[in-house]
Amino acid sequence: MVDQSVFEYLLVLGKDDARLSALRLAPKEVVLADARDHGYSFDEAGYDTTLWQTEIALAERIGEPFDFACSMWETMWGKTYLEYLALTVAPVALAAFPTAGLRSPQKKS
Repeated sequence: MVDQSVFEYLLVLGKDDARLSALRLAPKEVVLADARDHGYSFDEAGYDTTLWQTEIALAERIGEPFDFACSMWETMWGKTYLEYLALTVAPVALAAFPTAGLRSPQKKS
């Protein structure tokens, strides 16, 4: 199941250049700790499931299998995976699946 708060976190992170830069090479555990520190409650399983399901759905949307040849990977060139998620996947998912309950995030304090 897709967890809306994963996208909210990634969209906010994508707009915070300093924080994204600080986390760009961090292990997933550090990224998840940052999310918790900023009020998000999703866990690793929810994060992983949300991102995998979304990437698969986006590949299906463009008519491609989700494999190593998928053209989506070209949008990741020159970015870390976290940057790709925050700057590409989350905004595209928000635009592509508006009826899935995805919405622009409200900034958390």
